[in-house]
Parts: sequence; C-alpha cells; structure tokens
Amino acid sequence: MRRNASTCQRRTGTGSGGTDTRAELVAAVDTWAWRYNHERRHSALGMLPPIRYEQSLTGTANAA
Repeated sequence: MRRNASTCQRRTGTGSGGTDTRAELVAAVDTWAWRYNHERRHSALGMLPPIRYEQSLTGTANAA
C-alpha cells in the first residue's frame, strides 16, 4: 500500500509530505485528472489537451 501511496503523491504533486486525510488525497487526484484532461497537451493528439481534441471532433469547441 505504501508504494501505491508514494506513486499517487508523485503523480498528483502532493510531494513527500503527502496528504493528511483521504479527502485531501481525493481532491489532489481530482485536480490532477482535471489538469490531465483540460490543460496537459498530448503529442498523440496533435499537442491538444484531450478535451479540446474531443471538441474538435464533435464541433463543440465553444462549450468549454
């Protein structure tokens, strides 16, 4: 379990201090997932965030 917690801390950016509560960890994961899908550009998608890529396919670019 400790290994999974440290992996989660690295991926969510909570660092070596980690989180004090489960709620803080859930919030950190939510923040990471939002950034991953809305801000982080993906080379396989033509350097677009996944949400923008999906919008370009569905024609809903102005929805977000």
